[in-house]
Amino acid sequence: MPKGPAEIHDRISIGGIKLSPELAQFSCSCPKNDPNFLTSLLQAIAGQQINIVYFSLTDAGDNFNLSFCIEAVHHPNVVGLFPHFDYQVSQVQHLDSVGTVTIFPHRNSLNLLGRVLATCGADNLSIFGLLTSISALSFTAPYSSLDDTVTKLTTLLDLPDNHAPFRPQSILVNMVETVAVYWEPVIRVYGIDIVKDVALLELTFRPEDCALLGQLLMQFKEEGRGFVMVLLETTATGNLRIYLALRQEVATRFHQQLENFTQKDYTLSARLTEQVEVLFFHGPHFQDRYGIVEALFRSVNQQEITLHLVGCTGTSVYLVVGDGEATRARDMLAGDFVVP
Repeated sequence: MPKGPAEIHDRISIGGIKLSPELAQFSCSCPKNDPNFLTSLLQAIAGQQINIVYFSLTDAGDNFNLSFCIEAVHHPNVVGLFPHFDYQVSQVQHLDSVGTVTIFPHRNSLNLLGRVLATCGADNLSIFGLLTSISALSFTAPYSSLDDTVTKLTTLLDLPDNHAPFRPQSILVNMVETVAVYWEPVIRVYGIDIVKDVALLELTFRPEDCALLGQLLMQFKEEGRGFVMVLLETTATGNLRIYLALRQEVATRFHQQLENFTQKDYTLSARLTEQVEVLFFHGPHFQDRYGIVEALFRSVNQQEITLHLVGCTGTSVYLVVGDGEATRARDMLAGDFVVP
């Protein structure tokens, strides 16, 4: 049986943890055969100068599942947008008080990912979604639980002695801060990178098995080759589904370990897509400006590119696409995302 968090005595040194201001999170499905719904919704959000600070999209067969976060003050505005697209608000799950916990740097470590899942699972701390950027791991949780979550995590993580406050100073002193709305017609990026020879491992599990999966990840011998990208979502039935984009040899070994384990009494369901490619980029002001996600879906033709996953958080954007499609996706992005 894997060890629980209380039995893990070695600690991981990290650079820091940040907590977001209060956010609202929306989750829904949209049909693949009507890409206009997604692009029109994103255009409407950008048209109100609302910044999407967290966005995930997954391939669910005939539909895409999407989840995104905005500042909580904009929650009523976005709720009011859905009926304009013949989409009933009852079809949308929306939480009006969530926040993100961001841990950095992640160093692509499955061990660190495992500690987060094991700790939250063992202490019954809710996770609604999780994404990795180039350097950080962020997950959404009830806003009221963020402080308790950090307290639990720091039993397994070492912070620097001079660590800055977890929350922005303006929140700590209850100040009203003027936020500048940043926008420019051409989105500058620091290059667009492609990773090939990647496999996508999809795991579905009950929230009560979150600690179990975390423990398995902590004990897996990644041998210096961790994840390429990670995305976790809550399913419509309340289960959790995590997608691990891994180098193929890492995915094969971990999948074999899971198959041996899931033959026992646990409900970890695993599915492996052996050939995918990952495209990612980041740029200045991505956290501060609206319209990044809208420009992404305006650029990428969903009928020509197989979108397995899309994740936008921090200053990074990640796409997991079909084998051999990353170069074509990069060419599509070139009109809106420019390397100076």
